[in-house]
Amino acid sequence: MSRLSTFINSQSSGGGSQGSTASVQIEGLDDLIHQIRTLPEKTTRRTLLKIIRRVTKPVVNAARHEVAQIQEKAFSEGRHPTGNLYESIGNITGKSQEYPNIQVGARVKRRYKGFHAHLLHDGTGKRMTKRGYNRGAITRPIPFMQRAFDKTHAQVRPHFENEVAKEVKRIVKKNIKPTV
Repeated sequence: MSRLSTFINSQSSGGGSQGSTASVQIEGLDDLIHQIRTLPEKTTRRTLLKIIRRVTKPVVNAARHEVAQIQEKAFSEGRHPTGNLYESIGNITGKSQEYPNIQVGARVKRRYKGFHAHLLHDGTGKRMTKRGYNRGAITRPIPFMQRAFDKTHAQVRPHFENEVAKEVKRIVKKNIKPTV
């Protein structure tokens, strides 16, 4: 008898006011759980990362749109933005092997040059060198990532849940052998 059926039996016979008991037995559940647990960890991690990358595309696009608006405003004021921040917005893969995660933000490694994203997003006070030279200030923060998240979070979560469900069905169909 599987754990689930044992749990259901213990819950249903646990002294209800009606005095009724129910017994549910799911055959093959132990085999299914064992087969799911034997799936390779790398397959699971890669699959989750693939799903998360696919699901976070709307957030990346919204953040790039916000940065493009900032750049247009700067250009209209006579400044010439480099476009480095726009190009650096994307997915950053987390290093944890146990908990696969993808962060959306300004990338700063390799060819990306989004080092100044936090300065725009959070703003700065007046910045001075040791000798007292003024290096400017961003007194009004421009929270472009927060705006992008606020615009897209309602659609990302349900999309993620649907994608995970589809992928689990695909993996189970491909890897789990039916017991006869």
